Amino acid sequence: MNNTVRARLALSFKGETYELDSVIDLDGCLGESGAAPNFHQLLARTAGIDPYSYLYEVLEAHEIEFSDATGVAVRSCRDGRFDWTQFEQDGARNRTGNVSGPSRKK
Repeated sequence: MNNTVRARLALSFKGETYELDSVIDLDGCLGESGAAPNFHQLLARTAGIDPYSYLYEVLEAHEIEFSDATGVAVRSCRDGRFDWTQFEQDGARNRTGNVSGPSRKK
């Protein structure tokens, strides 16, 4: 099953408006470190923005809006935010066959 999430961010820099929008493959972000991926860096890379630029610094200061999750990532995407820890837990339960797991409190 594919686990993806749409990440969007809009910003203005030096009189130009940048609207970054990308669908991120979360399965490709799972690693041994257990740390959440740097979503700002993933968006910047997709848009061709140099991570050592002033534009990137401005980009990092803006919040990313998440939506349109697929797979087990759906439970982790709420109100424009993405809960990486919840996604990892749900993914682990899904791989072991315990799909139901505890319900998420709002």
